[in-house]
Amino acid sequence: MKEIGYDISQNETKSVFDFYKAGKRYTYVVKVCDAMNGQRCPIFPGALNTLSWNLEDPSAASGSHEDKLNRTRQIRDLVLEKVKAFIKDPVSSEQL
Repeated sequence: MKEIGYDISQNETKSVFDFYKAGKRYTYVVKVCDAMNGQRCPIFPGALNTLSWNLEDPSAASGSHEDKLNRTRQIRDLVLEKVKAFIKDPVSSEQL
């Protein structure tokens, strides 16, 4: 992410349950999971709209370090494309 100007090195993984326990309501929740390869997507109660983006888990990439890095970059770029489409038109982005 830093390659494209986003420093997320200080971000921590958060549990769906942490958000739920906070008691906030969300208009949109975007779930990113690799359902094609058996990864279960979390359930997010209380969301008015839920989008499920079925994307390969970059940690499952195989090959050399460079192969894995390139696959991770491809997935990152796809996420970025989807986020931009969502910002532009949340309803239409559901079809991506």
